[in-house]
Amino acid sequence: MKRKLLCLFTILVIVAAGCLSGCGGCSCGEKHEDYYVPVDNGHQETDYSSMLPSEAELGVPVYSGDLNVSSISSSKEETDGEVTYVGVDYSTSDDFETVLAWYEDQLGEPKETQDLDGYPVVSWVLEKDGRQTMVVIQGKAEGTAISILNDKL
Repeated sequence: MKRKLLCLFTILVIVAAGCLSGCGGCSCGEKHEDYYVPVDNGHQETDYSSMLPSEAELGVPVYSGDLNVSSISSSKEETDGEVTYVGVDYSTSDDFETVLAWYEDQLGEPKETQDLDGYPVVSWVLEKDGRQTMVVIQGKAEGTAISILNDKL
């Protein structure tokens, strides 16, 4: 069980690093589309949740509570016109229990639950139509981090 959790956590770290850096210089030669969120200069209100990949692209509902705009990072890779993967990492100031309850209502019981550095980490892994979607939420000192990855099997 610990090996599975370590493997899952390692994959999440790699995915998060890839999402944060876009293609990350992978030299794959494929088309990559990064999502960028403009900086709010305080003079206008913007619905940042609309700048996340769509629920259809991700394959799961996207929590859109009180988002931390500076935390939104996502990327998408297409091969031959087909989406190979799409992922998003972001955080919300909403507490872990609120986000957990929302995702449990949307996705059911989580597949894995663990504690990492004193904070809870919960994950779901869903497979549908030849794609695998992983959702991970982690409690933080000030809110909750959310990662979603939809990958072709």
